[in-house]
Order: sequence, then structure tokens, then C-alpha cells
Amino acid sequence: MIQSWSRSAQGAAVLLLAFAILFALGGWGAIGKPPKPFVPAEGFFISGTGLQTIALAVLCALILARQGTASRLLGLVVALDAGLALLWRIAALAALVTVSLIFLWASGRFLFGMSAFPPASFPFSLAETWWIEVALASLGLSLTLSIPAILRTGEHVTIDILSPLLAPRVHRWIMRVGSLVLGLPVGWLLLTKGSHLAARSWQQWESSQNFGIEFVFLVKTLVPLMGFLIAVVAALNLRGTPVQKHTGHTGP
Repeated sequence: MIQSWSRSAQGAAVLLLAFAILFALGGWGAIGKPPKPFVPAEGFFISGTGLQTIALAVLCALILARQGTASRLLGLVVALDAGLALLWRIAALAALVTVSLIFLWASGRFLFGMSAFPPASFPFSLAETWWIEVALASLGLSLTLSIPAILRTGEHVTIDILSPLLAPRVHRWIMRVGSLVLGLPVGWLLLTKGSHLAARSWQQWESSQNFGIEFVFLVKTLVPLMGFLIAVVAALNLRGTPVQKHTGHTGP
């Protein structure tokens, strides 16, 4: 049990470290000076988006590698699956926090007429706007971490009328085609576009108005994080390594 949790923690750490590197590249990285408007381009220039795309392509290539010394990277796939399993548990916890906060806010607001929680006369009292925005941020975290895990374990929405009629081999091809033409492009788009949005928010240490949360920049970082995780899961599904539901253990 301890070994399983340790492997899951290591896998989650690898995922988050890789995301942090790609996020930094996309948000602030560049090689050379960008060309100026209405002036002929001079010198060599690669934007942060270009660096981010290259790094993501390298990571996906490592996941997809099969032959020679690259076969040792199977341990990487196992670690990533274990990390996704831990992120799934965190997503479940975040969903529970969301429900609890909404219940407390609704009870205090509509049963006792409270506009702050704890009541304004208590220390550390916070406005209801703060609690609502924390609940929304927690919901965003839950969706960000659960959607990639669901895609990995095949628990996403399917057409129930057709699904039982298809052979397992057809299911695998549908999964791979979907990962190639939808998963990777959508993940890349969310990662690259979301990194610019979140990096600008980090530079401003953006916070909410009207007594809301002080960490809006962290919430906006969930957009590129979801894109990164979806792209990684798409690469894992292209490799075709089966997993048991939310356990992080790979099949034979």
C-alpha cells in the first residue's frame, strides 16, 4: 500500500514538474528577439509557444517510444498512470469540498441570513463572495484533474447503442483516432493559449474584486494544466497501454 502511494506521488510529481516546465516556456520563454511590426524580420526567433510545442512533442515521443533502449521508458508510462490515479483522488476530494462549501453557504445564507462565514463578529470572517469563488475554483480543479483520468480509463461519454456492437479492436482504433485528431490538438490548444492567459495573470498577481479570492492567477493556471494532461493522456492512449480503473496499475 505504501509502495503504491509512493509510486502515485512520484508519478503526480513528474506530471506537475513537466507541466511547470512547459508552462514557464509558454508563458515567458523565447529564443531571440521577436520581429517588430512593419519591419523585415532579422535573426533567429522561436516564441514561447514554439518552445512549448517542441517540449510537448518530445514528451509525447518518449511516451510513444517502443524499441531499443526506449523500451525502458515503460516505467515512465506506469508512473504517469499512477500519477493520474492520484490526481483522480484529488479531483474527488475537490468535488467533495465544492459540495460542502455550497451547502454551508446556502444554509447560512437562506436559513440564518448570514452574508459572511463565520459571522462578521467572529475573527477570520470572510464574505460570501469569497466562499462562492472558492467553491467554483474547487469545482474547476475537480474538472481539470478528473477529465484526463476519465479519458484514460475509458469512462468518458460513449454512444451506448453502438458501443456494445463494436468489436474490441474497433474500440481501440476509435480511441486512438480520437486521441490523434481530438485529444492532442485540443490539449495543445488549451496548453498554449491558456499559458499566455495564465502567465499574464501571474505577472499581475490577479485577484478577484468585491471581496473575492486573492488567487485568481492559480485558478487560470488550471486551463493550461488541463490541456497538458489531456495531451499526455492522448499520447498514452495512442500507445495503447491498458489500465485498470483509477488504480494506476497497467495491464499486461
